[in-house]
Amino acid sequence: MGDERGLNRSMLSIPEGMTFESFAIDHLVDAKGMYLLELKPAFPLSIKPFSFRPEPGSFRLNWHERLEIFIAVEGEGEFHMGNEIVCFRQGDILIVENMKLHGLGEFRGKRCRAISISFLSEFIYNPGSPAYDFTLMVPFYSHSNYPLIVRGDEEAVAPMHRAITQLLNAYFDGDHDQPGCHVFMLELLYWLSRYFQTAGTDYSEYLNQQHRIRRLAKLLQYIETNYAEHVPIEKGAEMAAMSVSRFMRFFKKSTGMTFVSYLTHVRVNLAAEMLRSPEQSISEIAAATGFSDQSYFGRVFRKQFGMSPMKFRSLASR
Repeated sequence: MGDERGLNRSMLSIPEGMTFESFAIDHLVDAKGMYLLELKPAFPLSIKPFSFRPEPGSFRLNWHERLEIFIAVEGEGEFHMGNEIVCFRQGDILIVENMKLHGLGEFRGKRCRAISISFLSEFIYNPGSPAYDFTLMVPFYSHSNYPLIVRGDEEAVAPMHRAITQLLNAYFDGDHDQPGCHVFMLELLYWLSRYFQTAGTDYSEYLNQQHRIRRLAKLLQYIETNYAEHVPIEKGAEMAAMSVSRFMRFFKKSTGMTFVSYLTHVRVNLAAEMLRSPEQSISEIAAATGFSDQSYFGRVFRKQFGMSPMKFRSLASR
């Protein structure tokens, strides 16, 4: 059925026919940082086995409406979610806070590999479903103040790894064994919900997240179009129909970062895209993306990508 491939600490087994593709999502991430991955309405589940290059600054932060589970297969590193940094190692299972800007900060090891499981909530729960179905969604709509991660050396992880192994075998079985995928996904969520049952959640948080998505949509679209302009917090509050103080709290809760940090993130990501082309100078790119001070642009770029704009351009042109 599969082999261990170095996973001696866990019960996770990789199917023989499953390959790890090189992690490359920049072309799927828009100016807002939204990672666009189309899921089929009739089968809204995607499993992506990725291999990663352990290079600083090579991982772009993103957010998305679909739910996600990150499983470290080989290697160790740091995963960013909003302002939180979560250390992970082989065998760990991480519940991703999907609406916050997130992604790898660093991945180290002889081989760096992970699996991303993405799905829509309706794959598991719909209005009218039995209430106990919603309990399976506990980890994704919790009120937890700490990252939700199951360590690969914990006893509780064993049935989760077994469920993941069965899910992988079903998913990569020809055209997908859809009934099998659904059953083993339910099993995985069952064990996760049991593990995180003290995290605390309720149906209202599920509805609140849907509300936050709708309320910020217009503002995020505005930022994507007008990123080079001066966009004060007051403008954001006005578009969200809130007071400034409430807007600041609402935006931070929804995205995991302040409004100013988010705007800077969008601008820096756009600058990175422009740096891949030699047509404009670095100072011109800084100005075109809303940075009036090139030295400040250099500092924030280095903070996000771990290198100077000049070095990033040099590496991107190879």
